[in-house]
Amino acid sequence: IQNDGENYTGLSVYLWESIAHKLNLPFKYVKLNANEIVGAIESNKIDLSISPTTVTAARLEKINFSQPFYISHSIAVANNKESSSSIIATVKRIFSYRFMQVIGLLFFILLIFGLLIWLAERRVNNEEFEPNLKGVWSGIWWSAVTMTTVGYGDKSPKSFFGRMIGLIWMFAAIIIISGFTGAIASSLTLDKLDIGITKFSDLRKVSTGTVKSTASADHLNRQFIKPRLYNTLTDGLNGLIDDNVDVFIYDEPILSHQLSNNFAEHNLTVLPFKFHRQYYAFGFNKNSSLDSLINPQLLISLGTPTWAALLNEYNLNGEL
Repeated sequence: IQNDGENYTGLSVYLWESIAHKLNLPFKYVKLNANEIVGAIESNKIDLSISPTTVTAARLEKINFSQPFYISHSIAVANNKESSSSIIATVKRIFSYRFMQVIGLLFFILLIFGLLIWLAERRVNNEEFEPNLKGVWSGIWWSAVTMTTVGYGDKSPKSFFGRMIGLIWMFAAIIIISGFTGAIASSLTLDKLDIGITKFSDLRKVSTGTVKSTASADHLNRQFIKPRLYNTLTDGLNGLIDDNVDVFIYDEPILSHQLSNNFAEHNLTVLPFKFHRQYYAFGFNKNSSLDSLINPQLLISLGTPTWAALLNEYNLNGEL
């Protein structure tokens, strides 16, 4: 993270500066784009990269890597826009298959308890629960009124078994109604994203973007997904906001940080899946001896409470 002038902060900066201090290594920072880093290491224009560079087979042919210091994944982000007609979209969601499933299950439970109360009351309380089909409807009515705590009082069990069923249903309904409220809300908002992407294979149906010369770009190409390539992460997110792509893909910790700090005012949503496991490491030239110096200190730094606290501060839960 670049602050004013030549000042940098962030996990990689902390890690490197703690190692450089212990080894008494003088250094200066050189700012490069992601697509320039591997070439700069290979040509000895820089001694090492502290940018969280993902270890890939293609890069291993050109440069060496340190011990990985963080494990993450790629994630996908979409522009969370309501459809052009929110009323029409809401009506469609109400009549969606998922919503109808929730309502159908709710009526099924009402029917079960309605039948139970009718069976218990039809002989001892036949004025309120008639011993015919009309009485079954009365049982369902009582079940619905009890569940919603409306409490009309026009139907009430009088037998011992009827009141036991009523007692069980009163407590069960409190739990069921709260659960169904969440399920109904979920069914109404599940399709809020017009593009409806729920798994990685869905990315083949939409236009995607990522930063060029990155592990995310390589992975998408290997999966026969041709992404639109941007020079920087900021360019890519702006392209997503401008509707140049449907989905933008990048490394989870870096992308999440940008969304929280620099793009929080935009309605961008992280899609509910992760893919492409990534190992972050420092990069060295093939002929460099720095790796033998840095690796032991890197392992020591990763085991300190300070590193764990920093991961927590940045809301990161990687495996290293």
